Amino acid sequence: MTPRGAARPGPAMLSRLLREHQAKQSERREQQERRRREAIAAATSLTEALTDHLNVGVAQAYVNQRKLDHEVKTLQIQAAQFAKQTGQWINMVENFNQALKVSPPRDAGSPAQPGPPGPRPSACAPTPLTLA
Repeated sequence: MTPRGAARPGPAMLSRLLREHQAKQSERREQQERRRREAIAAATSLTEALTDHLNVGVAQAYVNQRKLDHEVKTLQIQAAQFAKQTGQWINMVENFNQALKVSPPRDAGSPAQPGPPGPRPSACAPTPLTLA
């Protein structure tokens, strides 16, 4: 379907056009394959960089968690010791208060406080000892 009077391409020309077309297609395939390999390499590099960055963050979080666990354990031990000491202080203060209730306070130079009225001791009866 060439215009009238135009020469039809010969077999040599068609063969040359076919070889040129195949060469261009081959070059395009190679270029496409090269770009695909470059894209894969770039994606792999990006993935490795992101993974490394993430791993650094995870490693830091792990270290921080271990430090926190250690601090919590130390704080629990100190809180238990504090509770024990507080209990001991409370018992000591309660015992001290009981001792104050049992024996009324006395000055070193004052005579003994009179107790409740009762029978007078006889001359033969032993006198009670008082601790000052």
